[in-house]
Amino acid sequence: MNKTLYRVTGLNFKKFLGELKKANLVILQLRRLEYNQFEIMVSDEKTFLTLCKKFGYKVDEVKLSRKETLLRLLKRNFVFCLLAVIICVSLLFSSNFVFKVEIFGLENVEQSVVLDVLSQNGYNIGKLKSRYDLDNIEPLLVTNIDKISFATGVIKGSTLIINIHEKIDNSPYIYDYPPIIAPFDCVVKEIIFTSGTVCVAQNETAKAGDIIVAPYVETKDFKRLPIPAKAQVKGYVELKESTKLDDNSLNVQNLIEEMKKKLYNNLSCKVKSFSVTENVEQTSDFLIITLSGTIEF
Repeated sequence: MNKTLYRVTGLNFKKFLGELKKANLVILQLRRLEYNQFEIMVSDEKTFLTLCKKFGYKVDEVKLSRKETLLRLLKRNFVFCLLAVIICVSLLFSSNFVFKVEIFGLENVEQSVVLDVLSQNGYNIGKLKSRYDLDNIEPLLVTNIDKISFATGVIKGSTLIINIHEKIDNSPYIYDYPPIIAPFDCVVKEIIFTSGTVCVAQNETAKAGDIIVAPYVETKDFKRLPIPAKAQVKGYVELKESTKLDDNSLNVQNLIEEMKKKLYNNLSCKVKSFSVTENVEQTSDFLIITLSGTIEF
């Protein structure tokens, strides 16, 4: 509750203060204006006004402007306001920085190994959020740590969160069933799933050798139980074969047929079926053949 500031006119100021002390009144604000006039704000206004009447004092309420009221309020609560300003500035400043790294999905890779790779490549804590290249986290970790097949990074608040997918050890001593693996770099367009664990979602990009469906299921207590990986997977690929043309390349058509045969042989031995189109490009120096379309594996 806001207290009233009073302007009091009268004599025996010291004696009056003694009476206030005896009545256990807390003086919130006091300012002497003249020898017989002062401004005062107290905790118990009713008792205060009774004492003023007893001393025969003239009492007037002081009407303050909004600006004066605000200034007095700030003055009385200076330390609190200063702390509030410091806290607000600190929060605003710190919200633009990363102060913590959390890593999820690790089982066979030590967290310290991942943190070392990140640290050596500039992903240290205490930096501005804008200085973290999140798109580079996956190639960085996959290149430097063999057991990682996929990784993503996102910043939430002041925390850099890394989600990791490890490569599954498909040794026959651990699993009795082979996984379904991407035969080429491709975009997974459709998965008709039967059993196992899907590791790459629809419309995600998979690299050659990535596990699309793993031969296990995970229990509630995070144990992996072997199970056949069964699914019909379709993906979009672009396979290229190129060669440099020189004076010895006399019969370009024969060269084209040889390159196409090599591409189709490589395609046929790795997939169940395919539907692709051919594109031949010839420049002054190079001959490039591209097969693009859908494969099933």
